[in-house]
Amino acid sequence: ADIIKEFVPETAVKQVKRGMLHTAVVPVYLMPVFDRVLADERIGGAVGTPEQNAYAEGGMTRCTLSPRQRMLLEAADVSDAVAVRKRVMLSATDLSLCGNSLACAKSCPTGARRPSPKDGQLLFEARLCIGCGLCADACPQGAASLREAYAGELLPQPDAE
Repeated sequence: ADIIKEFVPETAVKQVKRGMLHTAVVPVYLMPVFDRVLADERIGGAVGTPEQNAYAEGGMTRCTLSPRQRMLLEAADVSDAVAVRKRVMLSATDLSLCGNSLACAKSCPTGARRPSPKDGQLLFEARLCIGCGLCADACPQGAASLREAYAGELLPQPDAE
């Protein structure tokens, strides 16, 4: 979004995001920039900005979307074949066993598992999960595990917003 500000008025960017301005009126040399912004919106927005969180160790949480994960999300977003055929490992939590110790969140390298800034309860964001299994190893209650999933499950669901 910062790159677009250099070339295009912010109102045009907002209009494209809301569907009020068709991308056909965008100059050809700016299309890759608009495509990236729109793709970011579809796969759940940009990540990486630290967020204040009183429940997190150090008072901050940061979510990281690896380049490999970004490519997988973008491919699943544009191709149903990838979304329903590409298998991935995904973290899962058995809520009946979870004691909310947040040991899994402390071990998560991407921030897919983190405490909610509102109440400290465990949050899980599938699109950030790289399936490394560190959460399962760290959980003292054995509530965290890995399960096989399809790439489409990593995409944000429309009804979740």
